[in-house]
Amino acid sequence: MIASSVGEEEPPLGAKKSVMKSQLLSLDPGHQVSVFDWFHVLLEEISERSRQLKSRQRLGKLFPDVTFCGDGYADSSCVFEDHVTVHAGSRLINSSIGRYSYIAPNCRVKWARIGKFCSIGPGVHVGLGRHPSRGFVSCHPAFYATHNAARVSFVTENVFEEFVDTHVGSDVWIGMGALVLDGVRIGNGAIIGARAVVTRDVAPFAVVGGVPAKLIRFRFSEEQIAFLNDLHWWDKDVDWIREHAPLFRDINQLSQNLGYQPENTL
Repeated sequence: MIASSVGEEEPPLGAKKSVMKSQLLSLDPGHQVSVFDWFHVLLEEISERSRQLKSRQRLGKLFPDVTFCGDGYADSSCVFEDHVTVHAGSRLINSSIGRYSYIAPNCRVKWARIGKFCSIGPGVHVGLGRHPSRGFVSCHPAFYATHNAARVSFVTENVFEEFVDTHVGSDVWIGMGALVLDGVRIGNGAIIGARAVVTRDVAPFAVVGGVPAKLIRFRFSEEQIAFLNDLHWWDKDVDWIREHAPLFRDINQLSQNLGYQPENTL
């Protein structure tokens, strides 16, 4: 495994000053800004920077092969392969992420198994937990979970599976603000449109979008999809990928270079 660093993402000094200035401007119009006000805001800024630094140091020890930017976070049950990046504001719980995948800012990923070379756009939510919608008299967690967001329960044992693993294949792109429900399986090479709500499984190399997400088209022909399914390029070693990277801009060139012959379907 190749170790990477814990990202700093320090804003420029001007950005820090503008944040403090905006906090001061939020005071009552009649309030006269004093040295004490500036000092108070500065202390808060230093405290927040210190908290983020300690968090990054802890994450760096737990996950030395992952780059965490800003306040990006993952709990100790997460598993990462090499060269994964988690951007600021994102939270990962009980999830596994394949090599070279990245999680853009402000994502929530829970109970997910995400493959290699995946692009998870900003504000994506994967696996937020389920509520019963059939059979149960109430969908409130007090009637099926002993510990829940409401902090009250009328049951002595959990009687509904609230969290189910969500599976995302390799080379998947999930667009900004998409929501992927628990238990869904997204095939290799699929693309999820921005703001889509994925309620059902997505076929490999399908492009889906909308609410609920529906098939728009497939990225490639059936023969090309068969070629990519056989190739599984995301599982190749780095040297192979680097050597063939110039051919990735044209699937026909790649398949011809590798001597791929589609099976006779007659």
